[in-house]
Amino acid sequence: MNILYIAHTRDGSGARVALENMAKGMIAKGHNVFVMSPALDCKLSDNMRKIGATVLVAPVSATVYPNVRNPIRWIGLLLRNIIRWQKAKRIILDTIVNNKIDIVHTNVGPMNIAPPVCRKLGIPHVWHIREFQKNLFLTFFWTPSLFNKVIKQKGNYNIAITKSIFQYYSLRDNIDRVIYDGVFPKNVAENQYTKQQRKKVVLFVGRVEEVKGTLDLIQAFVKFQQEHPEWKLLVVGAYNEHSLYYQSCKQICDTSTNIEFMGKRADVYELMREARVLVMSSKREGFGFVTAEAMANGCLVIGRNTAGTKEQLDNGADLTGGEIALRYDNQDELLKQLENAADHDYTDMQERAKKAVIELYSLENASDKIENYYKWIMKDYYGK
Repeated sequence: MNILYIAHTRDGSGARVALENMAKGMIAKGHNVFVMSPALDCKLSDNMRKIGATVLVAPVSATVYPNVRNPIRWIGLLLRNIIRWQKAKRIILDTIVNNKIDIVHTNVGPMNIAPPVCRKLGIPHVWHIREFQKNLFLTFFWTPSLFNKVIKQKGNYNIAITKSIFQYYSLRDNIDRVIYDGVFPKNVAENQYTKQQRKKVVLFVGRVEEVKGTLDLIQAFVKFQQEHPEWKLLVVGAYNEHSLYYQSCKQICDTSTNIEFMGKRADVYELMREARVLVMSSKREGFGFVTAEAMANGCLVIGRNTAGTKEQLDNGADLTGGEIALRYDNQDELLKQLENAADHDYTDMQERAKKAVIELYSLENASDKIENYYKWIMKDYYGK
């Protein structure tokens, strides 16, 4: 099967990692993978070439209205984007024809470039819906209601990364699928890490911004540290040192020498294997790679009981018959769960968590489900 993936993300994002994992799985299964990237030299393109995918370039980007207030600049950016989108469509069309593409797969929701090309050429299109667009403050082009219409057109098939996203967009039970992203190979979770080997460290991994709940965690940790001065909080992830939100976080941290902003790191798995606790404080997480990754690496998770995080915890509880993480709904409950993590042994919970994520979110399982869906689509679309 010849598969063309359409991507707009160049560097660091969960969507990029998910696409790379998906492509790697399809190549391992013997399929020919082509990737339409916005740049020839970027992390996405470099990584795709390393795994054996054919990389092509087009000005692909999210089909949303510009997020600027200046009306003149807004009009200019919109016109520029429309021109780029049309050029990208022409390149995608030529790529499909020249490479005899069987199926086209757009990697994110707010990017309506490939679907009209696929309808014109009469081949199936898969739309990977990873986000609640309202939470990203995006306005779909032309109208907000257009997205809900085009994802259900004949010839289009959808993958939602969570049940909540599937339900939010009222996707079709007999056509569309919920397939969780493959997060790690099964062998990542084979090693055993005991609580005694771990440091008294609370870990946060993610962008430092309001939607990720970083400030809530820092405020709770400062209170927690009053009774547990030997503990440390490591904040791993990108931040804008000029943003008001970061400044608010940093102001609180200035009173504590046990909070460290580490920026982006290449050794996140190693940090997860050393830390006693990881807090998933995000308020509106679509899925949350970090939660599954921490569990695979044997780290106890404290998760905000909402959105994609709640769904992961519910899935794990249903699968294993017990909780796989400590949950919280507000800052007071977060403080209590930090104290519980410091004072109690949750080895059984950590083992249940590891079992759950291996079964639900391994690369191998995700690849099997994606391939099976592709095969079903080809039969459904062509009637064979």
